[in-house]
Amino acid sequence: MQMWGFLSRKLKAESRKLFGEAESLGLKAESLLPILALKSSFTLSVFGFLLVFYAFGFQP
Repeated sequence: MQMWGFLSRKLKAESRKLFGEAESLGLKAESLLPILALKSSFTLSVFGFLLVFYAFGFQP
């Protein structure tokens, strides 16, 4: 369960950073939602693969 807490904190930090950069450039946050969704799904898939590897005892 610690890994899920880490994942949620990591995704929240990434989204805050992305929206902060967008606001500094003068972009609207709504225009970044597709980018954020793609980035979040990629991050979750990478951590999902790592979780499967750890479940089978493989540690990269």
